[in-house]
Amino acid sequence: MDLEQALRRAKRRQFGKSWGAALIAVIVIGGLAGLTVNRLAAWQMQRTFDQLQVYHQVAEPNVTVGSEMLQNGGLASGNVVTVEYKEIAGIPVPWRTLTSHFSPQSYQLDDTLRERHALNFSANNKQPAQSYTTGTMQKVANFYSKPTGVTANEGLKLAGMTDTYAELAVTFTSAKTLAAVKRWLPKNVQLRWGYILDDPSTDGNGLDNIADPLGVDLTVPLDYKDWRGYLRQYWQGLDPRYANTKPYLTAMKATNQTVRFRGVTVTGSAKALAAVAKLSGVAGTSVGVSVQPAPYQNVG
Repeated sequence: MDLEQALRRAKRRQFGKSWGAALIAVIVIGGLAGLTVNRLAAWQMQRTFDQLQVYHQVAEPNVTVGSEMLQNGGLASGNVVTVEYKEIAGIPVPWRTLTSHFSPQSYQLDDTLRERHALNFSANNKQPAQSYTTGTMQKVANFYSKPTGVTANEGLKLAGMTDTYAELAVTFTSAKTLAAVKRWLPKNVQLRWGYILDDPSTDGNGLDNIADPLGVDLTVPLDYKDWRGYLRQYWQGLDPRYANTKPYLTAMKATNQTVRFRGVTVTGSAKALAAVAKLSGVAGTSVGVSVQPAPYQNVG
């Protein structure tokens, strides 16, 4: 009898040990799995931030990031919300809000980044279409990929407008170095962005002679070597068939002194921009965001 009781107690102890060991194993495995999932999510989150930075460095003409916020999207996933604005003669104008998603498995940038010319309107086939953003319905200042093709000179229509400031995308008849651009540009307009080459991944945007430009911020001293690094990262995300295209290889070989701009984005008063549209060497111009300052706003 005593032997049977001893055996029962031994079995219960063994069961308790086995159950305890299994519980500890579940906790440890669960903890490691949770840690792994969180680390993967953190990695994908960082990739999201990095790719957004690359995009803004090369593919956003005259756009400034106002804020980037993390938004919880569920278990180990979330969103990066990016608020953008354009600066027009020192006045910030809301541009759009991007929502990019990440999870432990992957990340996805905002879908609208693939649709730079989301809403397009054209009265006839003799003038290129005008483009607008879907969220804020702000007008997109378009560049023209072929200076000898059908272009518009919308900047001329700014003549006579008072108390109005705007941005203007200017496409040159032939590419210019930065030094040549600065000599050519009147002193009463602000140089904002330079158009260097076209994005080949969006060559099927369906718009005749409307470019999807890649270029560099010109509101700060040009650091072309640094910008080439961003362009390289951007190009690595494109289809491999674009790896050795001539415009890309040319851009990667250029320097601060030799890089040539196919066009520029400038801002200023309507009168000043209308004068720019009349300058020699202009193949076409496109008006973008415009604003009439409030009494309390200082125009830069």
